[in-house]
Formats: sequence, C-alpha cells, structure tokens
Amino acid sequence: MMNDSTAMAAPVPALKVARKENYLILVVMLLGLINGLIFVFIMPPWQHYEEPSHFEYAWLIAARHSLPQYPAYDQAKRREIAASMIEHGFFNDLGFLPDLNSQTQPIWIGTNVTGALPLYHIYEALPLLFILNANVDTQLYVDRIFSLILYLLTLWLAYKVLCEFVPAGHPLRWIVPGSMALIPGFADLMTAVNNDVGATFVFSLFLLACVRMVLRGLSVRRVVTVLITAAVCAVTKNTILVAVPLALLAFVLAMRRSRWWYAAWAVCLAGLLAVILSVFSWGDAFLWNRNSSQLQATHSRTLLAPVGRYAIDLETFPGANETASVNQVLLSDQVNEIKGKTVTIGAWIWASEPTKAYLPVLNGGNLQLEAQVSVDKRPTFFSSKVIIPADADRVSVILQSIPSPAQKTGINIFYDGIILLEGNWPNETAPVFKDAGATHGAWGARSFTNLIRNASAEQASPFVRPWLEKLSKRFPWAAHLSPTQFVNALLDLQNSGWIYRATASSLYRSFWGDFAWESVRLPAIVYTVLKWFTLLSILSSCLALWIAGSKKSINWILAMGWVGLAMLIIWVSVFIRGLPSLFGQIYIPPARYAYPAIIPTIMFLSLGWFIWIKRLHWQKWGVYPFLAGFLILNVIAIITITNFYY
Repeated sequence: MMNDSTAMAAPVPALKVARKENYLILVVMLLGLINGLIFVFIMPPWQHYEEPSHFEYAWLIAARHSLPQYPAYDQAKRREIAASMIEHGFFNDLGFLPDLNSQTQPIWIGTNVTGALPLYHIYEALPLLFILNANVDTQLYVDRIFSLILYLLTLWLAYKVLCEFVPAGHPLRWIVPGSMALIPGFADLMTAVNNDVGATFVFSLFLLACVRMVLRGLSVRRVVTVLITAAVCAVTKNTILVAVPLALLAFVLAMRRSRWWYAAWAVCLAGLLAVILSVFSWGDAFLWNRNSSQLQATHSRTLLAPVGRYAIDLETFPGANETASVNQVLLSDQVNEIKGKTVTIGAWIWASEPTKAYLPVLNGGNLQLEAQVSVDKRPTFFSSKVIIPADADRVSVILQSIPSPAQKTGINIFYDGIILLEGNWPNETAPVFKDAGATHGAWGARSFTNLIRNASAEQASPFVRPWLEKLSKRFPWAAHLSPTQFVNALLDLQNSGWIYRATASSLYRSFWGDFAWESVRLPAIVYTVLKWFTLLSILSSCLALWIAGSKKSINWILAMGWVGLAMLIIWVSVFIRGLPSLFGQIYIPPARYAYPAIIPTIMFLSLGWFIWIKRLHWQKWGVYPFLAGFLILNVIAIITITNFYY
C-alpha cells in the first residue's frame, strides 16, 4: 500500500510535463506570431495570389452590407486598388498597365472572384466595416492581420489534433505546429487576403472534430460539431467540399462499437455505387473529348462504317443554336513535326438525314477554319489542306455538328476514319486503311501513319453524364471545374503526362516556399535539398506507420487512416486540378490548394524522423536540429524576399 508521501508525489511528474508542454506551445504560438507579422509586412501589397480580387470581394460585402452578385465590381474602388498596384510595382514585369481612366470596362485587377463561396470574405469584411474611409493600403494590411489570426488558430488546432494521437509530453505535440510556423510558403499564404486561408482554417477545425469522434465514439455534441464544421467547409471554398463525404465516413468509423456498423458500411457502399452510376456512363469515343449535352454516347456501332465497326455520332439539336462537338488534342511531338507545314485532313461523313456538316476543323495558334459540306445517308470521304501556323504550340482536331433550326427532330451526323497527315495528299481518292483502328494505310501510291488516335472510334471510354456538367455551370465557383474535362484529361495519359510532371514539381516547390505569384523563388540548391528531405520523410514515415500500427488500438488505426485518406484526397485533387487546362490556357496549380491538409501532411513528414531519433536514443536533443532546419529555411526565405523587393 502506498504511503501518503508517495501518493502526494505521484502527480508531480505529470504536472511538470504539462507545464513544459504549455511553455513549448506558448513559444510556438509566439514564434508563429512573430513570423506571421514579418510576412504580413515584408510582402508588398497585392503580391499574393489573387489578393486584389479577394480584397475587392470583402470590400464589396462591407460597403454594400450584402453579398454581391457575380461578376460584381466597384469602378472607383478598382481605380484605387489598381493605382496602389502600380505604385507598389505590381506591373513592373508584366508589360502593361491598367487603364485608370476607363469608364465603360472594369479596370483590370485580376480575375473577378465575387462568385466564390463567401464565408471567408464575410470574415474579412468585418474589420473593413470600421475603416471604410481609410486608404486602400491600410485596409489591405488590416485584412492581412485578420488572416494572421486564422494562421495562429490553425497552429493551435495542429497541437490539439496531435493531443488526440500521442500522449502528454510527446515531442510531436509541439514539433508539428512548430514546423508549420516555420514553413515560409505556409506563413506567406496564411498572411495573405485569399480564401485559401479560410479553407485551411475551417478544414483544420473539421479535421479535429472528426478525429475526436472517431477516437472517442459517437455523442450528440461530437456529431453536431462534425456536422457544423462540415457545413462551414461547404460555404468556404470548393477545394474543401470533400468535407461532406469525409464526414459521412467519419460517422461510419465512429460507429465501430455499434451493432449497426456493418449495416452502415453497406449503406455507404451502396450510396457510393449509386453516385458512380448516376454520374458516369459508358460509350464515348476514347480520346475524343466531348463538349456536348447530348445524352447518347458518341461511340456508335453502325453497319455503314467504312473503317471498322464504329463511328463518332454527334447530334444536332432542332430549333436551337446548341451544337454537339468532340475534339482531340494532338501530342506535342506531333505538333512540333507539323507546325509551319501543310497538312491534309479528312474523314468519311454521313448523316441520318440529308443535311449540312462541318469538315474536321483544325484549331491551333491563329488557325481555325470551318468549311461546310452537304452529306446524305451514304458515307462520303471529304478532305482539305491547311497550313499549320509556325507559332502553334497546341493543335486540336474538332468535329462539330451544325444546328438544324428548320428540323423538327434532331439529326445524327457520323464521322469515321478521320485522318491527318503532313503534306499534300490527293483529294480525288480516299485513303485505304490496313487496320480497323485507321492507324496505317495507303493513299494513292504512298503509305502513311495517321496522326489521329482512335481515328475510327473503335475504342470506347466512360464519360460524365450531361446533367452534372450542366449543374456545375450554374454556380460561378464551380463553372471552371468541368467534370467532363477532368475525365477526358485523366484518360488521355499520353497528352497529360507532362502536366503531372510539371504539377509535381510546382507542388513540392510552392509547398515549401514560392512567393509573389511565383516571381520570387528560393535558391535552386534549397529546392534540391528540400526534394530529398521530402522523399526521405515519406519513406521513413511509411515505415514508421507500419511499425506503430501494430502497437496501437483499432480506434487509433481507424482515426489515423481517416486522416491519411483526407490528406490523400486533398493532395490528389490538387494534383489533377490543372488537367482541364489541357483544352485551354495551361494552368499548373500551386500547393496553396493543398494547405487545408497541412496538419496531416506535417504529421506524416515529421513522424518518420521522430522514429529515427527515438531509435538512435536522441530524444533529448535530436528534435532541435529538425526544427533548426525549418528555421534556417524560413530565414533564407525572408532574406530572399527582402533582397528581391528592398
């Protein structure tokens, strides 16, 4: 039996641990405050992604006391913002200046974002209510300070999430928020006026709520907290709408002790299958990217097909100006071969009723020619010759139907054996293909290899049902995120591979630090070191999780699995975010869209190093070199930005 002195002494070590941990977290928060203030004031006004546009949105809410309708703007305020942008050198390297005297057109300050989900902008509008008469620079810095508050709260949430996974006194409780406070790219973004700040904070709050529910089980308070935080995510930014399905998964995982657990899984899987079947269908022509609201598939089996058994089937829509079209983007190597040269393009074309049809259209550089021909129910071969502009960097082949306002019913137009070849080929004869896929053959006395892939539509692929595409276009915050283009680009691995490589490079670089719209970068050697650090961290953490998982409770494993899945979904969604730009202006996304997953990301990167520190018995001092590396990185970033601007 313990004596009184032993009983009294037992809590002392725990109390010391708690006091030390509180002291360390206070140091982390103070470090975050100092670093955040440095980034607030070291970065000149407007030198964050879309900062002028997001500030304008918040100002409109404050000035009008209501949510503006897209695309709202205030010309006088834009004139003030644009003048400040000019004063602070925003346009020095852009080669143009906005017209401050414009009366009819909105003065350019960047992309209009007034159609974005509004919660963050409402938050940033609050301080502006009290300083509407201040100059625009002062208003901007006040809004940056309000973003800084969310930055500090995110650091605190990181600490609270780690408290759920590791015991009191564990170094990861302060290493993770401490590392976050010293990542220059994160500090730069979280002190900007940008709705990614709000997305990062509210998703971190949602993360904590779900982790607690999975680890501790269901209760009314936990369920309500998860529902509220998921709803807040849904009105903050489209990048974190994944909170809704993740919340449902968290509910199922938290039901593990319930007899309804397996039934809940069955319902979720059935719901997932129903969603997949309602969103996707099968039967479009592979590699031919649809831009059409036609319900039927574009890959159609027909006995009239001159090549193979299938053809591309496009509808016309009676009494309307709407057209159905598909396009195929040529590979970059192919474009390099034909730019500045004459090419011959042709196809077999026919229709369900006699009508007019477009010849295949080549689009690229300054080139876009459209020619109409008369077609009937019999396949007829048509061809034309075009010179590809020397400045063309991308070329696409477009097949498009013509509206039929005089028709009471729609007409189907068919294309088969689409061919594109460099040089002049005879118009008086048709090519003869040696295979059903229309890849090789002879035309006149010469053999050829077709530049068009799946030229006879023999291969099929899935496609997004038109209702989802129409729904996305109804909301300004989702109009640019075409589900159809995502699927098309995902399927065309030959064409999209370079985007994946460019995105991977951009993500790791901008995650650690890439500033001022990517115009200020760290020294090249720093990115090289960070690349190897990131790769080693990932490998070490995978090993560490494998080791730790065998010693943890099932609830810990489920919660960690849920966090890992949330992190993976966020990063993958960012990784593929730029794919639709394959069909327009190329866009390579930065890591700011992935910062909502910053807590699990730094958890994951830190865990592997901690395991090695523990195995080498360096617990007392080994964590400090780890944080010192982040501190050095942060100092290098501050010096780099200072040298660039000042």
